[in-house]
Amino acid sequence: MRDKDGLLLAAVKVGDFEAAQAAIAGGASKDAATPFGFTALHIAATAGHLPIVRLLVDNGADIDCRDSHGLSPLHQAIGWPEVMQALLDSGADVDGVTAQGVTPLMCASAFGELASARLLLVMGAKVDLRDDRDSTAADIAREKGADEIAVLLDSITSQSTDSESPV
Repeated sequence: MRDKDGLLLAAVKVGDFEAAQAAIAGGASKDAATPFGFTALHIAATAGHLPIVRLLVDNGADIDCRDSHGLSPLHQAIGWPEVMQALLDSGADVDGVTAQGVTPLMCASAFGELASARLLLVMGAKVDLRDDRDSTAADIAREKGADEIAVLLDSITSQSTDSESPV
């Protein structure tokens, strides 16, 4: 890792906007990453550092990059709806999947993050996608005890099934 990139990653980790801005101005890669592929944008999204997320996106960071587990910054932003909104407004894939087929909606379901799940749904997340275990987001919500999310997702699934039924 280049020294400049290390400075950017350190600044992002502690939420130091000015230091992150200086590191980028000084030549740090906007897509600087740890050895595990965890980029500056992943770090900022995970920590809810909205100004830094915007700084990185405005400087051309790859919004759909993947870490070594296949997680995108949007997957990592679950629990931070304002960060998720910024990523989605910048073109992040609302249904981006990991190598195991896990979507951001499935992550929100697993963590019981109702506000995040609602935002993803408003932004067009598909409720019927299945991961490698053949589970939907609703299945995952039920498995994790996120009953409110399971009911919400089930109601959307039944509405779409009802609207597709012949009259």
